[in-house]
Amino acid sequence: MVKYSIKDDTVLQINGKQINFKHNILKVLVIKNLLIVHLFDSYEKRGVVDMAKQPLNNIYAVSDKGDIVWNIKEFFRPNNPYTGVKVLEHDNCFTGISINNEGNLVVNTFMGIAYILDVEKKVIIGHFVTK
Repeated sequence: MVKYSIKDDTVLQINGKQINFKHNILKVLVIKNLLIVHLFDSYEKRGVVDMAKQPLNNIYAVSDKGDIVWNIKEFFRPNNPYTGVKVLEHDNCFTGISINNEGNLVVNTFMGIAYILDVEKKVIIGHFVTK
């Protein structure tokens, strides 16, 4: 298991390193020795979330050594091999993350689309509507 801690809501501490994301860390998941870090304001702490103030491309993968491996924008690059979905360029603020039964990362958009991601190959492998 990868050990980490969150300091002052914005700093991820892992393996003697600190990464200041400068935005609130809402959730951290562990998939295949990667920490998947979701930056987003907490409804519980703030009572309301101003979508205009949320960071774009707000999901990162961090190695167990404390290095940033990728940012979510790498999945939504042109020529993505997954052809079953048209990725909306403006839909790059993600409101939720989870792990599905197959162990893949699922990211939810404000627009009501969830994308299923292969975190090792950095590709979209599926999608579905949530609203």
